[in-house]
Amino acid sequence: MAVTSNIVQVGNSVRVDIVVKDAAGTATDPVSITARLLMPDGTEDTAPTVTDQAGTGNYRCEFTVDDAPGTWYLRIQTSTPTAAVEIPIVAATSRFEAPW
Repeated sequence: MAVTSNIVQVGNSVRVDIVVKDAAGTATDPVSITARLLMPDGTEDTAPTVTDQAGTGNYRCEFTVDDAPGTWYLRIQTSTPTAAVEIPIVAATSRFEAPW
C-alpha cells in the first residue's frame, strides 16, 4: 500500500492506492475488500469505496476530509487473503487566508 503523504489540508481529497499480495508476495485479487473511516470526533463513516484498478491486486480508495481538522483513521481490510491496515491521516487547516 502506498501513501504519498499522511498530512492533508481540510477540504481536500485523499487517495490511497492499494496493492494486495498473498503470503508469497504475489499480487492477488482478494475475495472482498472494504474500507472504514474514523473521523476525528470518533464518528465512523463506512462510505469510502474501494475501486478495482487495472492489474491484479490493484485497488484505490478515495474520500474527502471535509471540515474536521484532526487525525482521521482509514482501515482497509481484505478477506482471502485476510489482511488489514490502518492509516492515520492528519487533516490540518490552512495557515493562509483565502483565496490561496
